Amino acid sequence: MNTMLNGKLSLLVILMVVCLSLTIPSNSSAKAGDSWNRAIYNKSKQSVTITVAAHYGNVWFTGVCDTENGPCTMPPNSTANIKFTTTYGATTGTFYIDYGTNARCEITYLGGAHSSEPAPRYFESNCGYNIKSNTPSNGYLTIE
Repeated sequence: MNTMLNGKLSLLVILMVVCLSLTIPSNSSAKAGDSWNRAIYNKSKQSVTITVAAHYGNVWFTGVCDTENGPCTMPPNSTANIKFTTTYGATTGTFYIDYGTNARCEITYLGGAHSSEPAPRYFESNCGYNIKSNTPSNGYLTIE
């Protein structure tokens, strides 16, 4: 009888913890269907081609090209408007940038519900000094 009571109490405690965890808000206010508008500025004298491998959500290009996840070839001194969308409240993926005679470089991005900040930001890059991520602010790219 005592074992049966302990089992029921354990189950009750587990259910209470699960219910509480569902009511506590996460660090992020992002939810499914959220999106953020940003831009890529090509201030260089060369064309730049950008392709996105999106893991969650997509990146929509408008302006100099109209495409989902690229490729988007930006002429010199141009701006591509981009819109990060979410899947399950998250946006993650990798930008692949082909720039002049330089080797292709990669920039990863993260945003939404699985991030400490909802708006997307770039956090890993093997690009050279002339490709600035999160400039002028999070989610923007500037190519000089």
